[in-house]
Amino acid sequence: MEVLRFHYLSFILDMAAKFKKFKVYILFFGLLGSACELVGQTRFSVGVSAGYSGFAMKSLSDYQRERLKQFDVPVKITDDFPAYLNLGLSFMISRPKVFYVFYLGHTSTGGRIHYEDYSGYVSSEMVPKMTYLGAGIAGQIFKIKTTHVFLGANLLEYSNKLKMTDEEVIHNIDHNYKGSVTLESVNVAIGPLLEAQREVKKFLFKVNASYEFHLQGKLMYGGQADVTLKNEAGKSVKIDGTGLRINAGVGYLLR
Repeated sequence: MEVLRFHYLSFILDMAAKFKKFKVYILFFGLLGSACELVGQTRFSVGVSAGYSGFAMKSLSDYQRERLKQFDVPVKITDDFPAYLNLGLSFMISRPKVFYVFYLGHTSTGGRIHYEDYSGYVSSEMVPKMTYLGAGIAGQIFKIKTTHVFLGANLLEYSNKLKMTDEEVIHNIDHNYKGSVTLESVNVAIGPLLEAQREVKKFLFKVNASYEFHLQGKLMYGGQADVTLKNEAGKSVKIDGTGLRINAGVGYLLR
């Protein structure tokens, strides 16, 4: 009887051990299946976009008005950093109700002081060129038929260059002068994103609107942090890209 009891107990313990292993196998294959499902539902796409960029540019605009007093002729501001074209590339990882996107793009604007008459002309230009790199995340808030609408946020880093060019031409004495200097700064931008997407076969059409708030870096000569552009009050002049962005684009679904 003792031998039978021992064998019976061994059998129960052996079955219990096998059952534990079986539960581990069930858990492993369950997790594997979930991972495969997640990968299967994940889409990848690359895209291009173009649109409109608005800018605050108060610091540069004020500095441009200060410069009016430096000229002996009645110059006027002909361009005051208007909204301009925004071009971008993107790589997107999308799930059924969320997407992650990585951006590379470029935008610019300009300010111009100018005067011209029969004797010649005087011109002074400030052209900020802004290249950005960053990422965004958004979740679906509703769907209209085959159009998905997402709400999220972007975080971007802007590498800025400001080219300042002065030119003077006087015809009757054959006088020509042109000089320029380039300054650099880095901005960090963050803001909300609203985007609508529609998939047509292997293509993804999208329109979006965002508003960026810029943490502005000082404009430096030759990358030297201690040599910066300053206004009459001794305060740093900065490129402020804060503003509305509206873009339309198309992407190609890689999978």
